[in-house]
Formats: sequence, structure tokens, C-alpha cells
Amino acid sequence: MTLLCGIDVGTTGLKLGLFRPDGKAVGTTSVEYAFGSPQSGFAEMDGHAYWDALKTALKDCCRQGACRPSEVEAIGISTTGQAFLLMDGAGRELTPMIVWLDHRGDEFVAPTRERFDELAYYQTTGIGAISGLSTGPKLMWYRRYRPELLDHAAHIALIDSYVIWRLTGRCVGSSNVAGFSGLWNTREGRWWDEMLNLVGIEARQLPEIRDPAEAGATVSSKVAAETGLREGITVAVGTNDQFAGALGAGNVDPGIFTDSTGTAMAVSTTVLELPKPTRERQNPTWGWHAVPGSYTLMSFCNTSGILLKWLRESLGFAESYDEMAQLAAASSPGSDGITICPHYEGTLYPELLPDASGIVAGLRLRHGKPELVRAFFEAVAFSLRENVEFLASGSAAERIRSLGGAAKSAFWRQMKADVTGIPVEKPLCQEAAILGDALMAGKAVGIYDSLADAARDLVRIESVCEPNPSLKGAYDEAFGRYRELIRRNYQPQQPAASR
Repeated sequence: MTLLCGIDVGTTGLKLGLFRPDGKAVGTTSVEYAFGSPQSGFAEMDGHAYWDALKTALKDCCRQGACRPSEVEAIGISTTGQAFLLMDGAGRELTPMIVWLDHRGDEFVAPTRERFDELAYYQTTGIGAISGLSTGPKLMWYRRYRPELLDHAAHIALIDSYVIWRLTGRCVGSSNVAGFSGLWNTREGRWWDEMLNLVGIEARQLPEIRDPAEAGATVSSKVAAETGLREGITVAVGTNDQFAGALGAGNVDPGIFTDSTGTAMAVSTTVLELPKPTRERQNPTWGWHAVPGSYTLMSFCNTSGILLKWLRESLGFAESYDEMAQLAAASSPGSDGITICPHYEGTLYPELLPDASGIVAGLRLRHGKPELVRAFFEAVAFSLRENVEFLASGSAAERIRSLGGAAKSAFWRQMKADVTGIPVEKPLCQEAAILGDALMAGKAVGIYDSLADAARDLVRIESVCEPNPSLKGAYDEAFGRYRELIRRNYQPQQPAASR
């Protein structure tokens, strides 16, 4: 049996799946790990944790599928962004992995903004704002406080290139993941010399870069002996995890949107041309799609599905999530006037509201749990609507592919369809990122001639929620209240690019 392996390396866990070339999963699993914070603002993890999780996950998937690692023909990898570690010339790790939410770079944002106009930074990298979460400012911290480590580093391994190095012995990475570092000129497809000069590093220290779905390197004899994988099989470079999820959901044509609602919510779409950037409003994150000739636009909400968890843990709701949906269904669209701002930890999209917080408005003595719970479901659906409209920028939005924990709820999927007026589809494979990784692996070894055609043909839709036209008026009125609540309480900040 020929198998394709997809690996998604996240912040708190690694997912791995084995797929047949027809897209059918024979085994999927996840292994959790945890980063540490040795001091305030730091977020680090031992690089070996990723490798141990990968080996554990591979064994578990083979057990599930009653197959052997030697049947894997190729491997594809997606990862979170903005994470790296330093290695010497012998491959010894000089630092732990500095994960994306590490804030040690915050003090170096100001000098970066002094050097680069923020709109130019956006046009070069695809990242909407210079942030301490980016790789550059974190490396500037090393340049100032631990220069000996940076000088001794033969490899500044971004997280995807680190995992590929563990599999192959070569430090090779993806242009898509490099783009999220802020060190890569995404438009020109090269390391951004001006940024490297500011940081104080050289391009030779950074990974060899390939485009998504290209062969990166091959599994080493040492790894073959350790894992049972065949020596010499291809490890393909991939993309950021959200971009891989879009591919694995079949989001390869304009008009398709991917909604990944878990703790947070990411919304993405495929476009053939980038929207014209502006200084007057927030610009969407962009990067090259895994499908050549296309781009992915993305926006992000900090708090989404976690709001239901907050209801249960902070307000003492004893109901399960399914029971909360049943409660919400007992109320009517619009939640009898209750309106909620879901941005408990601020938001960047579709407007820059970093200081926003949660608001519950319109409460009356007549209201009970059904109305309150429904209002929280609706707030997330309203957030989805405004982000779809933001990314669409007036073009047609034809369908939304729903992923993440919220996709399990038929009630919530139907609400999202009714609120947006767009059909909401649930892909059969909810582990879309690792399916996308497997598709890229298959393309790298010639199993698929076209990545776009493979995604169109192999991504299966389990169910579709069509919008109910009779609810449009009620939801339009409630969405208007939602937007007015936010406008009345929070003044959007001027995008950093216009300062």
C-alpha cells in the first residue's frame, strides 16, 4: 500500500496522518506537548519534544491503519509560524525553540519601525504590522543579549526546517513559512537583505528555501533505522498550518472561504490578484498559495470558540457544549436583543482594536440561559461574517468550508450560513492541515500532476448548510446591533502602516 504522510507541527501539539493517494485517511492522531516560560514574556520548548511527538504519532497511525512506516512514499509538513532555534555546524542545538508567542522581541519593534515604513514592510512580507512576535525582533534580542550564540549559529532553523532537518539532516524550509518570519521578501522570493542587515545575521545562516509542494530533502539512513521509514523517501516542504488547512479543505479557487473556529478563528480565501494595500484601513495577511499562481488572504480573531469555554468555567454553566447548543436553539435569531462583543483579548481584524474587551449588552430580567448562550454563538457568527466581507472586498463569496471544533456543531454551522447568507460546508476530513500536507507530498513525488486538481477531486464534503432566506431580516438587524456596539465602545486605531 502506498501512503502519504502529513505532519502539522503546532504550538501545543503535533498532528500526523497517513493517507492513501485517493485522499482516504488510514490513520490520524495527535500528540500534545507544552512550552515553558523561564521568565516573563518568554515562551520556549525543547526541540527534541517535536521529534519525540513525531515518532510517537507515526507509530500510533501505523497501529490504527494496520500498516508499516516503510509503506510511506513521501512526507509533507506544515507548521505554526514565527518559531526558530539556533544550531551549530554539527547540528547541536544552541537554544530551545522560541515559539511564536514569545515576547522577548517587543523592545526591538521601535527600531525596526524606525528603519522600515510599515506599509512597505507589509508589501514586502505580507505581514500587516511589525510586531515583537516576528522572528526579526527576537533575533535582535539575541544580538544584544546573547551575541555569542548568534555568532556561533551555523543554522537559524525555522520550525519547519528544524523538523525537516531532524528527518533528513538538511536544513531546508518553505518559502511560505519563511514569509511569516518577516525575514523573507515574499514578493521577490529571497531573503530580505535589508532586514537581515538590521538584525545582524547572514543569509547563509538561514535555511535553504523551496516553494510549497517541492521536494526538500530525503529521509536519512539514521532516521530510517530509528523510525522504520524507508531511507531516501522525499520530504516535501509545505506551508503555514492555516494555509495547509485551506488546501486540505479544497480552498483552491476564488470564492471559497475557510473558517477554522477553535479557541480562536482564522478565515482565509484564495485570490488570483492581491488587493491594493492602503494606509487608511487594516490590510489582510497574504502569502503565496500552495497552488502556483494564487495567493491566500487571511484574517484572524483572538477569541472565538473559547467564549463557550469561558461561559462554562467562569459563569458556572454546567451544560456540555451540545447541551449549550440545544439551549441556544430554544431562543430566536437575534437573542431577543442581547448583543455581545466577542473580542475579549482585542482583535486586529477587520479593524484594529487591540484594546477591545468583551461586552454583553441588552440584558433584561426576562432573559434566561437560552438567550444568553445564543448571543455568544451569534457573536462568533457575526465575527465570521465581517471577516468574510473584509476579505471578499466586494467580490462574490460562494461558500464557506468549516473546520475546527465548532464545525462539529450542526447548529452552529447552520447559524453561520444564516448569518452570512453563504452555504457552509463541512469537509469530511476535519484534519485538513495534514491532508493538505499529504497532498503536497504527493505532488512533490509526481503522484498528482496538479495540486489544485487533486484538492478539487479528493476533498469530500460531508454536509452542506444552506442559508434560510426567511431569517435574513432578523440576522441583518442583529448584525447591525453588533457592529454598532463595537463602534460605540471602541475607536479603531489607525493602521500602523499609516502612522
